[in-house]
Amino acid sequence: MTSTIAGAYIDKLKAHFSVRKDEELAQRIAVGKSTIASWRQRGTIPLTSRMKLEELTGVSYQETQREFVADVGEISHLIEAGLNLALIRLGSKLSPDSYSAWAIWLSLNRRKLLDLIFEDQNEGSGERNMEGAVTRTFLRIANNQLLTPEQLLQLRASASED
Repeated sequence: MTSTIAGAYIDKLKAHFSVRKDEELAQRIAVGKSTIASWRQRGTIPLTSRMKLEELTGVSYQETQREFVADVGEISHLIEAGLNLALIRLGSKLSPDSYSAWAIWLSLNRRKLLDLIFEDQNEGSGERNMEGAVTRTFLRIANNQLLTPEQLLQLRASASED
């Protein structure tokens, strides 16, 4: 999965024309290769260009948007499941009172946990496929290799020092 809707649409256009490179797509749709690079970098394609491309190819930008959002939603659910699994695993080591405090702390510090997850992904196999990277990270959480109770305790201790 590409990281933007524009990138996903460009990839669909390349598939439509059976080309592999952005430069080849640029030739097929009569724009400069820098135009496609700009669309990718900005993460958006101007409306007039999208309309022309849809008319030319029949490839729907709105359909691409829906598919992209659905894919991101699936990834979010997997990350959420990983965070919940980490909390459950930690909860087995806590009293009921401290479990409530931890649930609140995890909720308030979700960003730090997500940073830890994505830091782990970046240190991984260099995988560019987001689904693969998230799945690999979830499996590391499930196998108690990431977001372990010990890591969470250390993260909370370091947060209270800030």
